[in-house]
Amino acid sequence: MQLLGDQILAGDGQVLLTGLTTAQQRRVADGLSNPYFWAGIELLGAPW
Repeated sequence: MQLLGDQILAGDGQVLLTGLTTAQQRRVADGLSNPYFWAGIELLGAPW
């Protein structure tokens, strides 16, 4: 996953979320660097 502007993109480039506020973008950027927030999704698979 990656944060691009106000969107969260999947590894294949598919848009997962869009319209994030600046505060949400900061939280996502901080969370993407810490496996605590994304490791469960990687292990189980994305729910969407």
